[in-house]
Amino acid sequence: MLLKIQIENGTKVWNHQQKLFEHLNFCFEFPKKYAIRGPNGSGKSTLLKILAGLTPLTQGSLILEGISKKEFYKSIVIVAPWMDIFEEYNPVEFLTFHYNFKPIKKPLNISDILEAIGLQNHVSKRIDIFSSGMKQRLKLAQALYSDVPIIFLDEPTMNLDALGVQWYLDTIKNTCKNQMVIVSSNLESELLGIDDGSLLLKI
Repeated sequence: MLLKIQIENGTKVWNHQQKLFEHLNFCFEFPKKYAIRGPNGSGKSTLLKILAGLTPLTQGSLILEGISKKEFYKSIVIVAPWMDIFEEYNPVEFLTFHYNFKPIKKPLNISDILEAIGLQNHVSKRIDIFSSGMKQRLKLAQALYSDVPIIFLDEPTMNLDALGVQWYLDTIKNTCKNQMVIVSSNLESELLGIDDGSLLLKI
């Protein structure tokens, strides 16, 4: 698959005064894995939103190769701290809802996924009573087990314990081989195996 996301001369300014980055040039290629690094306030999360088509550049161009902008949303999944989860659902309902829109990786099923993330004994419980770590595993699972070309992750191991972090790293390594993965983070523990490219933002 020939698939690229390219940012050319990209500049992002908030509220007409706070400039996050300017004249940014970078090309993300399928099926490589990339890290977006930088200090707090440098625009990592904002750049991830731009790449995912959720917010526009102030100046410059976002160029897609191998896929149309109209079909782009079908080809991506994203996990970020600012994204809500349907807490009135139980985990089976939540994953079933998600996989109605994004295909699940074969030969997996929802029972396989819940066992992989350690929630097999919580299938009938509402998500609103879950711990923050359980919710994060569920958010990550719906993305990492989706059969789409592109995965965007913003601070993916937030609230995960050591076992959760290891599951995340193993899944990126073993289950996401044929996908473009772009991770926004400063934690080296989140970026193990993300070694095809690194984009460093500065304040």
